[in-house]
Amino acid sequence: MIARPISYGMTYLNSVVYEGYAFEGTITFYPNGKVISKNSTFDDPFEMYYYYKDGYVFTLIAKTDEDYEAEVARINENFDEALATPFYASTTNAFKQVAVGLDEAATTYTCKSAIIFALAGGALSLVLVALTATAFSLSKKAKAEK
Repeated sequence: MIARPISYGMTYLNSVVYEGYAFEGTITFYPNGKVISKNSTFDDPFEMYYYYKDGYVFTLIAKTDEDYEAEVARINENFDEALATPFYASTTNAFKQVAVGLDEAATTYTCKSAIIFALAGGALSLVLVALTATAFSLSKKAKAEK
């Protein structure tokens, strides 16, 4: 999970206060190239396409599969230009997504579920290693006593 570029099906959350106004937004990525975004500014969630390349996720303006293919081709042809477009690209990993090129106004979405899952998985792994080591040492001790 740690090596995955995006935590599919898990919610990334951004909760901030801008000049006294509370904003809360969530995004959920799916393996089919679509992302669902919900936020406190709009009443209804909206579905968009996204494209992942080299550690960056691009939120696309495409509305159809054909538009998606054309927009992905444009990104691939002019990758540096696409990265320089404000609010278009974000760095991403399994735990967070940060908008590129916005410096002070960078928007960060955090996937708390992925963080908890990774911590729990790490703790479980440590317990299993400890149990395995204990069983191995007890087995060697029992064999040595025979």
